Amino acid sequence: RYYTTTGYYRESSLLKVGKTEDNYVSRFFVRGNVDMQLHKFITAQADANVTFYDSYSANVDWWGQTATLRPHLVTPFIPLSYIEATDQNSLNAVLNSSYLQDGKFFFGGTQQHPTNPVADAYAAGDSKFVSRQFQFNTRFDVNLSPLLKGLYFRAKYGIDYASTYNQGYSNSYATFAPTWSNYNGEDIISSITQYGKDEKSGTENISNSAYRYTYNVSGQFDYQNTFNEDHNVFGMILANAWQTQRSGHYHRTTNANLGFQASYNYQHKYYADFSVAMPYSTKLPTGNRVAFSPTVTLGWNLANEKFLENSIFDNLMLTASVGIINQDLDITASDNEDGYYLYKTVVQKGGWYSWGDNGVLAATEFQRGNNPDMTYVKRKEFTAGLRGSMWSNLINFDINFFTSKMDGGLVRPGSLYPNYFTQIGYPSSSIIPYVNFNVDQRTGFDFSVYANKKVGEVDLTLGVSGMYYKSTAKKCDENIEFSYLSAVGRALNGYWGLESEGFFRDEAEITSAPTQTFGDVKPGDIRYKDQNNDGKIDDNDRVFLGRWDSPLMSGINLTVKWRDFTFFAMGNLYLGGHGMKDNSYYWMSGDSKYSEIARNRWTPETAATATYPRLTTTNGANNLRTSDFWIYKNDRFNLSQVQLTYAMPQNVLRGTFIKGLSFFANANNLLMIAKERKVLEMNVGSAPQTRFYQLGFKGTF
Repeated sequence: RYYTTTGYYRESSLLKVGKTEDNYVSRFFVRGNVDMQLHKFITAQADANVTFYDSYSANVDWWGQTATLRPHLVTPFIPLSYIEATDQNSLNAVLNSSYLQDGKFFFGGTQQHPTNPVADAYAAGDSKFVSRQFQFNTRFDVNLSPLLKGLYFRAKYGIDYASTYNQGYSNSYATFAPTWSNYNGEDIISSITQYGKDEKSGTENISNSAYRYTYNVSGQFDYQNTFNEDHNVFGMILANAWQTQRSGHYHRTTNANLGFQASYNYQHKYYADFSVAMPYSTKLPTGNRVAFSPTVTLGWNLANEKFLENSIFDNLMLTASVGIINQDLDITASDNEDGYYLYKTVVQKGGWYSWGDNGVLAATEFQRGNNPDMTYVKRKEFTAGLRGSMWSNLINFDINFFTSKMDGGLVRPGSLYPNYFTQIGYPSSSIIPYVNFNVDQRTGFDFSVYANKKVGEVDLTLGVSGMYYKSTAKKCDENIEFSYLSAVGRALNGYWGLESEGFFRDEAEITSAPTQTFGDVKPGDIRYKDQNNDGKIDDNDRVFLGRWDSPLMSGINLTVKWRDFTFFAMGNLYLGGHGMKDNSYYWMSGDSKYSEIARNRWTPETAATATYPRLTTTNGANNLRTSDFWIYKNDRFNLSQVQLTYAMPQNVLRGTFIKGLSFFANANNLLMIAKERKVLEMNVGSAPQTRFYQLGFKGTF
């Protein structure tokens, strides 16, 4: 048996300026699968995939620059006719440009901004990201029933190779800053200042070449049998390993595991499962590289009990599971992405001075200390669930409670060691090691409920699903003076900032208020609360402001079938999360670009109604910082998909080579209902959000 599929897509850009009109992203792939019966007891499977991915774009950060540059710095071409007729020098300079467009030339800007995104789009060159990927997998299944009934051996091997690079041309170009004058009511250019010059190297640049190679291999024995029609058993012994080699990384990432599973159920009524994995990791010191990860699961199918016979339940399963999973994925550091040798002391030369008797030798720096006791990060989990159906599948439900504690997160805990273990200043040095210290916990529940009902010729299915969870830092390294600054007991995904108390009304209020340490303040600046009453506002006055993720996420979907038509709709609900208005659209100061909300700024005349701080020619250090003044709730409901499908009746297709044919139309991201809808639907510094519409058909021949 074999199967082959291929696909291609090409996506263009919303931009149509200069070379951006040619921007595109394309992907082409071919995949094939084959299943083979090599022997009556031996089967084999193989599949391969090749993917070609390309992304071409002009050398311009259009959305990023236009979000921050003032409009007069992002101006289209200026006609040559505006140049004063007697200014031959300016005219000659412009005519020498290689990028005149229909009698127009590039607007330059200023000495600080000699280029602009319009000019970049035409003249700065282009870049193409190229990615090539090859995957191959094979599997052998051997039926060992002649030796022992229900015994199987399975082996797998796979490789995944990917390479990427950038190619393109980088050009420089001249821009021209005009000086405008007005003669007899007519605007003309009296002189022009040129910045830069036109240069094309003609050499294609190849950069950022990278590759990733992964292979995996596994083998396992499975045993499955039923005894006396009541006792059902399953067992598995597994060994697997995978290794990844990446360019720029000296050490390969390796994972090796031994696993065992034993399952039993009696009359499909009482279930028990015991599983254990034994991972091996070279990220850890010798002696701690092997771990034992057990899990136990129990289940009870209450629907098969006599006391629930003829009840409303068609099926009712109660489950509970507990386990300790040892993992090394979180054994990593900001200065060591791979996470190898973090348990070892690092000593290196550093500094610019030395002892007098050492000649020109530099100082010796400790970058970290030794920890021979470093071990796996442990994920300790407990789950309990109830799933079933009622009234002949009118209602289907699945409800689960879960709690997961991540114990032993790596950190260099300054709170555990004397301060003289760390050298402050230059050169820096510390003998504090990485240790298993932090503890994070996530607790919550997920649910799904589906109702199925037939009303006349109409089949209705309504489904609701969702999840609520709470994340908490149970233990973390911190050195704080005030308890409200402690992250312990707080959400892991949260904003910390200042608590605002409105705007300063006048100089008298500023004088009587705590000292603002984030720069000089004036009337109209944001006033902050002094949390510790020390008479000054600084980072010690930060408090927890709210979670940036949504603790409650839910979805609803509706399917309506009538004859050959099917209608489907899906929506998503997010509650409890917050966002921060901290991008360039909201944070404005100095010479930056100003958005329309600046019209609501504080002035002495608008003090009673202003919703935005005063404008400033400085960097706005006091106002433009994380605080509850800028926070907002991102609660929302999205109508994410609507689709209508028509299936051609079989009697119409009878006698043709077509076995099945259907047509569909769908739309995505149709509607958002939210108090802050305009904020949530606005992108700053990137391409705008879009709605998506699609027409298509599906055929079987």
